[in-house]
Amino acid sequence: MSLSQEIQTPGSRFVRFTASFLPWIGGFLLALAAVSAANTWWVFRSWSCAEAVVTDNSASQSTKGDVVYVSHLRFRLPTGQLSTFIDPATSTDPDDPDLPTAAVVPIVYPPGHPESARVGSISRLYKTAIILGVLGVAIFDSGIIFRLRLKRAANSVKPPRA
Repeated sequence: MSLSQEIQTPGSRFVRFTASFLPWIGGFLLALAAVSAANTWWVFRSWSCAEAVVTDNSASQSTKGDVVYVSHLRFRLPTGQLSTFIDPATSTDPDDPDLPTAAVVPIVYPPGHPESARVGSISRLYKTAIILGVLGVAIFDSGIIFRLRLKRAANSVKPPRA
């Protein structure tokens, strides 16, 4: 029996096996997502916030030798001093940079260390939590679907009445 036939057969060993462990793995990934989100919030809650302007998107070379485009950002500290930093996220397409020039973006930085600034968007700060959450939901739901298929198959095969 091929794998696709094995998956489509409701009472098969594969379906029983995956129905038994996929919800647990999905739940574990969801718990990791919650821990990651809480850790991100805990770390960045004390960081200073500001708005930065993308001043330039320049070409540079990656360690693999590829041409990548990096964004240079500038923001003003509460003291009035200007500070600049380079966004670690890069783009390989010159016509579609990650951050367009002259865009105003939120940033966060540790107090007293503006050189460690980073773009403070939700998708950037909580990327790991988002990925773990999406994977957790997908795997958990797959396991529940397999369990429901097993239950439906078990209910459809009833012993004859005497």
